[in-house]
Amino acid sequence: MNHKHEAHYRKDIVISHWHLIVMLWVVVSGIVFSVHAHALNADSISQHVSWIKNCSQNPVFIVDEGLIVYVIDVGAESGDVIDCLDIQGNPDLGDGAFVIFPSPIDIVINPETYKESPMPEALIRSGNMLLVAAGTESDHGVMEVQRISGDTFIVKTSYWTHDRNYLVFGSTGSSRFLANGNIKTVNGKLIAYGMKSYFKEGGAIWLDALIDLDGNVLDIVTPDKRNFVNCMSRDELSQKTFLDLSRVKRHRVCYEY
Repeated sequence: MNHKHEAHYRKDIVISHWHLIVMLWVVVSGIVFSVHAHALNADSISQHVSWIKNCSQNPVFIVDEGLIVYVIDVGAESGDVIDCLDIQGNPDLGDGAFVIFPSPIDIVINPETYKESPMPEALIRSGNMLLVAAGTESDHGVMEVQRISGDTFIVKTSYWTHDRNYLVFGSTGSSRFLANGNIKTVNGKLIAYGMKSYFKEGGAIWLDALIDLDGNVLDIVTPDKRNFVNCMSRDELSQKTFLDLSRVKRHRVCYEY
């Protein structure tokens, strides 16, 4: 069984939530918001923007696709901005480098001790761009960053029962959801271990899937000799779940339950 047992969860510090149907472009006081989201944490965003703009007068672009990314084109002053942000450990980030650091804004709380600790976030440098990636809507924040090629990164955020992964493109400061699970690069291929899905009639399943950069499932590689594993035909699993298995060639596939 692939349930995740974590020691922390996110403290809900949301001041106001709203649902957006269309892409909004709002320019206020030199801050450009590029937002497409279902639940923005307005207070957290406001505090992040203030923190970043205290270190640079350039516009801050905000993209929210579940992972909130604060993007700033810092040009030659990237080192000065990083120093001013006062990231723990004072990292010296070269092009393509990144670091996970304790958030100065958001926190998580240990459910057993009720002790607060900073939520992990990521700082990524790509060319002249600095990106702060915050998993404010997740339970445990940013857990991992992988640079998979050039200016393309995978940022993983953690939830109680699964992880979610986002592609972040440094040169454009854009991001999009990729897949859930623990994504690793194996022989140049992306495998999402523990990808979570659901039966249409209810009930969660987890599987190991080979995916492409669009999040499409190319193959299911869940071993059939684990505990709590069931196998069935590809077509039956496709019919019973919300998975698109049209690109999977093997006829018998397995999943954990």
